[in-house]
Amino acid sequence: ALPILAGVDLVNKHASEFDTTQVLRLLPDAWSVQLLSPFLAGAMRESIHNKIMAQLAVGLAKAENVIYKHEKLKLSGHPIVLSEKSLCEICESPFLEPTFVRYPNGNIAHTHCAASVKLNMARSSRT
Repeated sequence: ALPILAGVDLVNKHASEFDTTQVLRLLPDAWSVQLLSPFLAGAMRESIHNKIMAQLAVGLAKAENVIYKHEKLKLSGHPIVLSEKSLCEICESPFLEPTFVRYPNGNIAHTHCAASVKLNMARSSRT
């Protein structure tokens, strides 16, 4: 009986030091929930604490990301808004994807249109 009480005391006093799942697997079926209530309460407290800390870390990371996006936007100048009415400078078609090229004069074009114009300019400069 003494080794059992020592085991119960060890588990109950140091709940955060043990893997809860492993402890529950190794405990004899004869041990009552009441006997282990300090351990179970500690394990629940630790689990809830870890979950809250993880949620807090995610929230802080999201907030930091918003700050960086805001700083990037401030550094990059004025935002460019694409709407259904925005047309490619080269092919005059609407933008179906959010990727585009912005020229220094402020005009925008599809990336594939800009690439083909650049390729054609490179070919014509060789001849």
